[in-house]
Amino acid sequence: MNTETLIMFCEAVGAWYFCDSEGYLYYTPADITGAPSTNNGELDWSEVDFYELYDSASEEQYRAVEEVHENLLKCHRALDWAPKGRWAGKVA
Repeated sequence: MNTETLIMFCEAVGAWYFCDSEGYLYYTPADITGAPSTNNGELDWSEVDFYELYDSASEEQYRAVEEVHENLLKCHRALDWAPKGRWAGKVA
């Protein structure tokens, strides 16, 4: 069981992202220093709602988040942390 987490920053959105073991994408906004935001010292993650993101973000931001998701999944596969669930297929 992997206990490490790989996170990536998306400059277009100003947030940090990670994928769980099923391939679901989570985010936390960056604070003023660029570090992931915390709540009482704990990272404060929320699942990405792609429908909401599509409605509220610019096209550039939406594509940037999709790219981060794809890159995280590629990294997980390269590290043999590949998701076992819905994102287990190959990402272009």
